[in-house]
Amino acid sequence: MEHRTIHVLAVADPAVFVYTDETQEIIQKYEQEMAVQIVFDIVPFETYYSRLLRSFEEDLGYDVMMIAGHLWLKDFVKAGRLFPFHHPMENDVMPLVRKEMYVDGTRYLYPSFCDGHILVYRKSVVEKAYGSLPSMIDTDTIIEAARACHGHDGVWKGIALKGDKSEIFLDFLPYLRQAGENVFSEEGKSLFKHDKSAVEALDNYCSLRDVAVEGTEKFGNDDVREQLQKRNCAMAVTWGGQLGFVMDERMEDREDIGFAVVQTAWNVTWSFAIHRSCTQVDDVHDFLQYLTSLGVDKKVGRFAGAPVRKSSYEADRLKYPWYDVQEKLLNEVAEPLPVRERMGEFMEPFYDEIWKAFVGEKSTVAAIQDVKSRIEELEKGSPGL
Repeated sequence: MEHRTIHVLAVADPAVFVYTDETQEIIQKYEQEMAVQIVFDIVPFETYYSRLLRSFEEDLGYDVMMIAGHLWLKDFVKAGRLFPFHHPMENDVMPLVRKEMYVDGTRYLYPSFCDGHILVYRKSVVEKAYGSLPSMIDTDTIIEAARACHGHDGVWKGIALKGDKSEIFLDFLPYLRQAGENVFSEEGKSLFKHDKSAVEALDNYCSLRDVAVEGTEKFGNDDVREQLQKRNCAMAVTWGGQLGFVMDERMEDREDIGFAVVQTAWNVTWSFAIHRSCTQVDDVHDFLQYLTSLGVDKKVGRFAGAPVRKSSYEADRLKYPWYDVQEKLLNEVAEPLPVRERMGEFMEPFYDEIWKAFVGEKSTVAAIQDVKSRIEELEKGSPGL
């Protein structure tokens, strides 16, 4: 029997490695049963988007690509870069996730895993230095608790932040929302309702650097994981899709870890889409239906932390102590960013200017004004895709 090959372009998020991990037997099982070869090309997040755009300009041979849910979907649909399809979403998939798979009533995505803001903290430290934390927490309380914990017992750092330029905007986003602001309307006609509120939110976020682990301005996901596991900080906000790794065998004193949903959390569902250059669409649909089935989704949850199906949470709630807050995030709390065209392009000024304020290269007032100026310039320009 002739062996076909399905090529997948995927982002190097920890959750993605569940598919290629031989101990999970996800890909191997499908290859053996279906006489097909599955090839994952896993690319670091920092260069993933540029590789994705290249795949539309050059024939790189991809059949499937991963999409950061609502952040990129509208642009790619408008540009005709994805195959639409009519396979209905199963009711077992969380409602927030189901909604993200569609544009104007047409489905384009298969969900892989979720990423939303979850606070991870050391209960023994926080309860002694500050007090008990609720299961849902606002950013003002995070700031107060981090300050209270900083220097506790003469050793603890208050918090670890994802302060790297590639991460900082989304790390800051809950603080901006706490101030009653969002980044822009869906039409892109407004940015902040009140500049003063946005500046105050950035002031609050930047103030945490004084109680953060040294070097936090360069921290990404894995750095924050390491700081939590090695007991170098009392708390950190990370993604739900990272929690399986945060809580793996490297975590010291796992029973001491608590979790809380960030009240102004954002969530995105990393998902699979069919590349417009794909010539084996039916076979790829079959593969993606398998890859996002309940059995595989349970493995994604166990491995990485944030499955997309109700049944996965129900089956493993007692095994994974963060499942209750992760489910609460998806059912009650998380809000996507306003869906608009050129989303990636319009987010870039936020990353650049917020990071400059965070490291002291400019004032928070100047950073907010420069975000606005750069957005206004982008509005005058032509579409980026």
